[in-house]
Amino acid sequence: MPCLFTMFDCLSLLARQIPRSPSGTDVEFRKLDTLRGSFFVQWEPRAINALLSSERLSAEDLEIPDPRHLHRLIRELLLLGLRDEMESCRRSPITQLARSLMRRKRPPHRQADPGVLSAA
Repeated sequence: MPCLFTMFDCLSLLARQIPRSPSGTDVEFRKLDTLRGSFFVQWEPRAINALLSSERLSAEDLEIPDPRHLHRLIRELLLLGLRDEMESCRRSPITQLARSLMRRKRPPHRQADPGVLSAA
């Protein structure tokens, strides 16, 4: 039996999984701590894109000390970026920021010390 869902249907279902604010309203603001200070931004694609472009923020600018908070932020940014890409039909800066944060999350690759020989 062929699949009845198109890729657009699947993506729109994913985009609906964006967490809503606890108060039940659609307007939600978040605090983003950066090296240049804290920014309060409306948690919707247009406002985040405006902040990213006006302040030229990158993943290295964000201060996120807790790994759980980083994981949650990456997830929410990916969902918002997906929604932005569906609405604008272009690559979203939000998705690019989330991917940069994912690279930052990975531990750096270690090379073996050339002075230490293994007993093989």
